[in-house]
This record gives sequence, structure tokens and C-alpha cells, in this order.
Amino acid sequence: MHFSILLLLLCVPMGIILKYYGDTNQMRKIYIFSFFSCLTILSVIRSLNVGPDTEGYYILAQEIHYDSWRSLWRETVMRYLHNTGDSDMGYYMFVKCLQLISTNFDFLSVVACAFYLIPLGKLIYRYTTNMSQILFSFVLYSVLFPVNTVSPNRQLFATGFCILALLALSDGKFIKSVLLILVGSLFHQTALVFLAIPCVVRFVPRWVKKMHLLSFFFIPVSILYASQILLLMSSAVGNDRYAAYADTSNSGGGIVFSVLLEVMSIFCYFGIKKEQIESDRRLLILYAMTPFFTVLGPLIMQDGAMIRLSKYFHLYLMMLVPLAIENVFNKDSIKTAYGILIIALILMTVTQTGGLVFEPYWNDPYIHDVAY
Repeated sequence: MHFSILLLLLCVPMGIILKYYGDTNQMRKIYIFSFFSCLTILSVIRSLNVGPDTEGYYILAQEIHYDSWRSLWRETVMRYLHNTGDSDMGYYMFVKCLQLISTNFDFLSVVACAFYLIPLGKLIYRYTTNMSQILFSFVLYSVLFPVNTVSPNRQLFATGFCILALLALSDGKFIKSVLLILVGSLFHQTALVFLAIPCVVRFVPRWVKKMHLLSFFFIPVSILYASQILLLMSSAVGNDRYAAYADTSNSGGGIVFSVLLEVMSIFCYFGIKKEQIESDRRLLILYAMTPFFTVLGPLIMQDGAMIRLSKYFHLYLMMLVPLAIENVFNKDSIKTAYGILIIALILMTVTQTGGLVFEPYWNDPYIHDVAY
């Protein structure tokens, strides 16, 4: 079964049933906890060949298990003090520490989900006020991000730290926010791009709406000069691994995703007013994502792996789009708007070809040997 469809079959009935019993804060908590618990369970029972890199991380976990502490420590020192190599050694060391408790790959998957889903759940609860918003957020998540929790990948941990950084920033803790992003970059170096958010919010908060408008004019630049942008970013961080993404032979995909991303960006621009951003600091922090995913989103057409850059920012469309919907439509038509948009997203998912197919380990010929 297509993974997005499976998630929709979980989140939509669950949201409707829970909303029937009351649109309360308690029900919102139960809904968030229940759906994220399902995501965690699915990350454990999936086959190792589900997802683009699940098997690769299983093999990597085996290699870390058999590497000595001395070897890993030496590579860590060389990576961060002498800038040699391109491995994210923070992830290696963290996995090695977890293996003192258990070498089971599913245990690593559960820990990765916890690092990512617990902060995300807190953020969703903070930025929503009713069950309809959360239902729409989860439908959007099912359509755009089904692959996120499939494997205990490096970016899952890095994104979790970035979400914690966002929560700290909304509490007015700028230094803590920056430090959390730097810790996340030890798991995946691309997390450094998220430093733009605390900097924008701290130093140029009044420019956010203008930055969003200007970002639309840079979309053609992102499309036409994607290779050059990726080479520049690679040289800036001193990591040749990312230069490979500039290879034009990998280009040609992600058009539908990019168009959908830009349409939602335009909707957020007109749906969320400048006065709201200036009067609500928490909304400002969330809205600061818009210029970045607007510009970075089209890079996926150069190489599908480049979604990892935009993902740090467009993840928050889960909360931005419902906020824009609440502003655009009046109270009498909000429910109708949510219903139409949810049906449209479901139909788009059902009719699309390809995509991630979910297969439980007991139905797959691949030997699911999770212990090493």
C-alpha cells in the first residue's frame, strides 16, 4: 500500500472520531499522541527496503557497532578539529552510545522518532487551537512527509533539534536556539541553514514580509542556476559530498512537489497579514520560514535529495496553511474549506503514480534481522 494512503487512513478517521467526542485541548493532545504513536509503530514494523535509505542506515548501524570507540573518537577529532572527511560524526557517536543500551535497530528507530515527533507534537499543539487545524496538518504531513520517520536517519535527529530551537526561540531564548541548531548540525551538517531563522527573527523581524515577497522573484534563479547554487553551498561548508548534487544528470524531477510548495507559499503570503506578524512574535517565527522554502524548494528539480534543505523550512506549512485558512475564510465557511482541501489532497495522493510503498517486514522476503 502507498504509505501516504496508509497514513491518511489512520489520521482522517482518527481525527473525525476524536472530534466527535469534543473539540477540546485534551482531545487535541490525544490526537497528536495517537497519530505520532502510529508513525512510531510503522517505523518499527516496516521492512528494511521501505524508504530510500532504511537499509543503508541499518548497514551503517552495523558498521558503527563493530567500530572501536578509539577509531570513532579519532575520526570525530579529525572531522571537527581538522576539518577532514565528510561524515557527520555526531550521529556516529550518538548511535554508538545508544548501542550500550541495545544494538537492536528498531530501538534506534524508536529513539529517532522520539527525538523528532515529541518536539513536533509540542509545536503543533502550541500553534493550533482546534481539531480541524490538526486534522488538516496531519493530512498535509501524510501527503508531503510520509518518508520522514521511515528510517532513523541523520536528518531526523537534526530536524528534531531544529524544532527544539524553534520552541526555544518562541520563548525568547535566542542563544539556546542557536546552540540547539549547532548540536543538530553534528547529526546532519545541513541543519546549519536553519541558523537563518533565529538571525532573521532577532535582527530583521520587520523585513520578513518583504523577504517573502522578494523570494518569489528568486524562484527562476533557483531553477535556472540550481547547479551553481549547490556548488556554492558545498564550498561554503567545506563538504564535497554535496557538490555531487549539482550534477545535471540527476535533474528533472519534483515538479509537482515544487509547484504545490509555491502555491502554498503564495496562499500564506496573502492569507497571513503583516499586522498579524508584527503583533504576534510566535507567528513571526513561523512565518520566517516562508522566504526560505520558497527559494530552496525548486532545488529539488535539480536533485531529489535536495528536499532535505527545503524540508527544514517547509515542514512548518503544517501550521502555516491552517492559520492562513482561518484568516481567509469566515467562521461559517472554514469547515467547508477544510473539507474541500482535505478531499483535494486525498484525491491527489490516490491518483498519483509511484511514491513510497509500505511493506511490513513479515510480508517481505527481505530478512528483517534487526539485531546485530
